[in-house]
Amino acid sequence: MIKTLNHNKTPPGLRAINDEISALLSDEDGENSEEEFLALINKRDDAVQRHLAFLSVDEGRAFAQHELPVNETLLSMAQILLASAKDDITQLKRSQTAVSKYK
Repeated sequence: MIKTLNHNKTPPGLRAINDEISALLSDEDGENSEEEFLALINKRDDAVQRHLAFLSVDEGRAFAQHELPVNETLLSMAQILLASAKDDITQLKRSQTAVSKYK
């Protein structure tokens, strides 16, 4: 479902977070927690910002170029989760309406 979130410039701490995100998104039970995904994304952002603070301008630029495709992948995953959540809410509302008709 998802390609790797790691690249040759990924530091170990960020690699661990990326692996957590990959595991969450690969969960076959359909139990993806939007809250957990958001928490991991925020944790990942903090790790990226901390890493960038320690890099030179050129190293930071190279790291950022490697991160762009990863961010695009994560954005795509977030949009899929959002669409799924919207579908779930729509289905719930329809079910509630149907139940209220039979009361």
